Amino acid sequence: MMRLLGAIGISSFPGQASGLEKANEEFGLVASIKRFSKPASYDAMVYVGPFENERAAIAAIRDLCAALDEVGNMESSCDEMTAKREGSTFYTRGSFDVSGVHLVPK
Repeated sequence: MMRLLGAIGISSFPGQASGLEKANEEFGLVASIKRFSKPASYDAMVYVGPFENERAAIAAIRDLCAALDEVGNMESSCDEMTAKREGSTFYTRGSFDVSGVHLVPK
């Protein structure tokens, strides 16, 4: 997945968020994200960004859709993805979740 994202110009890294708070808003809050040099296992979380602002992050979802579509056919369109989001989770397909998070300012 990280190779596919890199090929379309989206920076990504494996990591683990601490202090993740699910939210009703588009973006949940995290205290920090620990970066790993490589994915620890097949179910490692992959983070993309950072983005300049929320609007830029949401605009990148279309590119994320293209990468996910390379992995397997998506069940709904990108437009449906953002319209039907549940809290900070924009889309779930199999083991892939597309969620939005903000780092809490220190």
